[in-house]
Amino acid sequence: MLSISHNQTLLHQALKHDYASKVGGEEEAGVESGSKRYRLDVLDRVHRHGYEIQLEHFGKQFYDKIDAITRQLFVTIVHPVPVIQHVSARSGAVVETRVVHKRNDFYSFFDVLTHFKMRFDPARFKFEILLTEERVFQDHAGFKRGRPLYRLVSRELVHVVDSRHVATADDLLAFLPLGLPAAFTNKDLAERLGIKGGATRKKKVASRMTYGLRLLGLLRVAGKEGRMLLFERA
Repeated sequence: MLSISHNQTLLHQALKHDYASKVGGEEEAGVESGSKRYRLDVLDRVHRHGYEIQLEHFGKQFYDKIDAITRQLFVTIVHPVPVIQHVSARSGAVVETRVVHKRNDFYSFFDVLTHFKMRFDPARFKFEILLTEERVFQDHAGFKRGRPLYRLVSRELVHVVDSRHVATADDLLAFLPLGLPAAFTNKDLAERLGIKGGATRKKKVASRMTYGLRLLGLLRVAGKEGRMLLFERA
């Protein structure tokens, strides 16, 4: 079953409201930086602390915005990761509902970091990763090679299952498992990752971790072991 479009407004709105209520902040607040004006999801004007909720990849438009805003105030970047989804798929008048336990966890955060080409600066921003339970609504949108296609209508927040703050370089490096040599390969990392999903997912997460941590300035290439790159803490 495939999704062919994304409309995540309801989930985004729910998280904005939750953070605004929690900190007494203003939703959809305007912030000026240089000659440009940006809109923050939530702004706590008293403490000059912004909250930006990003559901998808941290691409250029996003990190350019964060780079500009964090010259004026501190920002918490919030990223929700679905771990349980109550999926309702509609085909004509028939609606089928099922519960999906996704193979996601806090390490799924590295899926979006591969697009975040900005050095980590704990004086300017931090991350908060949310593991969420959601309701998902889909409409049938045809077939491709005999497989049904579904259009994502909405994602709604049920509740936040768990959260993890990433406020320092040590918080990010704490994702690396114990027992790694000082210089290690993606293979070394994958073999030591204690995450669900089997060997294939471990290899994928390992490569994304080293790439993302290099973009953040926390790992560097130390050489090669055969054809494999060696990494060390920067």
